[in-house]
Amino acid sequence: MALEQYRHKRDPERTPEPFGGGDSSTAVFSRSGGMFVIQKHAATRLHYDFRLAMEGVLRSWAVPKGPSLNPNDKRLAVMVEDHPIDYGDFEGVIPKDNYGAGEVIVWDRGVYKIIDPPDGDAAECVRNGKLDLEMHGFKMRGAYTLVRTHIQSGKQENWLLIKKRDEYAIEEDLTGDHPRSILSGLTIEEMRDSAAIGRQVSAELGKTSAKRLSGPLLSKSFPLELSKPHDDPFDSEAWLFEIKYDGVRILAIRDGAHVRLYARSGTEVTARYPEVTLAFDAMPFDRFVIDGEIVALNDEGRPNFGMLQRRMHVGDPATARKLSFSIPTVDFVFDLLAFDGIDLREMPLETRKEILQRVVRGEGPIRYCDHVVGRGKDFFQAAADLGLEGIVAKKRDSIYRGARTSEWLKIKSPQTRSFVIGGYTSPEGSRNNFGA
Repeated sequence: MALEQYRHKRDPERTPEPFGGGDSSTAVFSRSGGMFVIQKHAATRLHYDFRLAMEGVLRSWAVPKGPSLNPNDKRLAVMVEDHPIDYGDFEGVIPKDNYGAGEVIVWDRGVYKIIDPPDGDAAECVRNGKLDLEMHGFKMRGAYTLVRTHIQSGKQENWLLIKKRDEYAIEEDLTGDHPRSILSGLTIEEMRDSAAIGRQVSAELGKTSAKRLSGPLLSKSFPLELSKPHDDPFDSEAWLFEIKYDGVRILAIRDGAHVRLYARSGTEVTARYPEVTLAFDAMPFDRFVIDGEIVALNDEGRPNFGMLQRRMHVGDPATARKLSFSIPTVDFVFDLLAFDGIDLREMPLETRKEILQRVVRGEGPIRYCDHVVGRGKDFFQAAADLGLEGIVAKKRDSIYRGARTSEWLKIKSPQTRSFVIGGYTSPEGSRNNFGA
């Protein structure tokens, strides 16, 4: 019954939108909080759909100007019909002559929880007209108030979404400065012809001497490049330098509708990281092989291996889905081995990275691993000052050999502490308490 109005407005034969009714056992919601999603929607009027998971659905508001991190902005939020939980993953184009026709991207997603709930029930707070909540997303962070006004738009309730003053409050234009989907990496404008970037890259690669790959893309055909240890940082214009992430190496292979993720051992781990898988599947490219490292980030945005360990061996899909919101992971991708069936491994590293940066532009679960050129000593010191694990040095013109090579060097930042080790022996003979 909760989705009756939603389904009444839509025809499943004419729109790609999800209609619910499937298994919602992996839905992330509870009485005191759950999943949130913000979708940018270019319908008759551009707006942002703010959705909170509760009571088995996404309770939804249309925010014309979009959310803000500035406490001085009181954003109008018009309450609309409930949406299915799986709508939170939806990106695409709603065809003309359909309700809500236009482009949709997932602008942000994460988890929310109620702040000091009077009765511990998010849905009851909404029915009472005020919800104080804390959001943890890729873009939206910190405390907010969602409050109902006494003014209505026809039969729809008008609410206000207001940022509270906390450490996340800023005056930045969040919607203008961060227009891209956290999944596909596309803007609303690019979603209208999402395949354009892929066609352009493929056309350019077709003019090169790069060989085409025959047959399916298999993990065993793409052995990983590994780095050798190196003691000291150095400067050289022949080298580029990346952050050494404290995570797990992942090879992402897409050869059709869905991506598959492989660990360094060759074991498939797709089900362990559903948020990363979803983001790869949202990219408008059917065939690619991408090398990267999956990490879990703490509140300061730094890799935390202890947090990642809670994700690394989870095999149950429902548990992995829930953990993808409470302990989200990010795949920092640093090399493109194949694209649209073309083998890029014989191309120089810097060329491969330039292409990779064109196809990976999101701010969510998949992010391009940037680098600096030449200034290895300064980069190493900056990484050490931030408490990072170290840096990786790579020859700018190196090909991808799929072996351990001196063209990739890992330079670790030593983490040291002073402490005392004490011990004792058991008493013997006439001694009491301890022996020595």
